Amino acid sequence: MILKEQLNIFLQQASLKQFHRLLVGAIICLILGSGFFIFGENQKIGSIFLLLFLIPTKIIFHVFPFDQRAVFINLGLIVGLIIAAIREPK
Repeated sequence: MILKEQLNIFLQQASLKQFHRLLVGAIICLILGSGFFIFGENQKIGSIFLLLFLIPTKIIFHVFPFDQRAVFINLGLIVGLIIAAIREPK
């Protein structure tokens, strides 16, 4: 019984550490993506960082408990970022 409780505590701590890593990665993607997209000369890098954040977020939060409005809003954002990533600068 004690071993099972210790295993549960270990798994909770491990998943919490992974959650913190994902959260830090998401914050970095948002900061770098927004900075490059708005202020940088190279908007392609910014749009790629924002896509790296937005696509998994859409799948995790809006597809499985399906929210039609949120899915279509995020799809519009994704298409806009893809257009920004593939267009040639003037």
